[in-house]
Amino acid sequence: MIINYKNLDKKDFLTKYFNILNTAQPVKSKRLTGTEIMVLIEFLLLPDKFENKRFGTLARKKVLDYLLEGGYTLTRGNLNNKIYSMIEKGYLRKDIDGVIYPKDFVSHGFKGITSTINNGDNFDIIFRFNNDLQAS
Repeated sequence: MIINYKNLDKKDFLTKYFNILNTAQPVKSKRLTGTEIMVLIEFLLLPDKFENKRFGTLARKKVLDYLLEGGYTLTRGNLNNKIYSMIEKGYLRKDIDGVIYPKDFVSHGFKGITSTINNGDNFDIIFRFNNDLQAS
């Protein structure tokens, strides 16, 4: 299956990417909601200075400000609930020190999409499906 999206900015491209991941997710309870997708995208689009503290206190304040400017009505508590929901769904991970990071497939996809958009190249998403239920 080949899907071509032309002239999308990073935010729109990432929205499409996570919607495609949701579609491929066999378990509905592991799918991201629309708000969770927007929250995750805002965290991923933070400047490079947030690379190692992407979900820290200052980053959360910035993301909350961006979302409020964009018309979302979230409180700090709602934002925290969205973050912990994404941890439960397997999109984020919390290390032994309590620092939250995106899982490898999220950060790898983000970096691929970002470099693709910057270079004007094609970005290929390949899904490998396995019928073995033990493989998940």
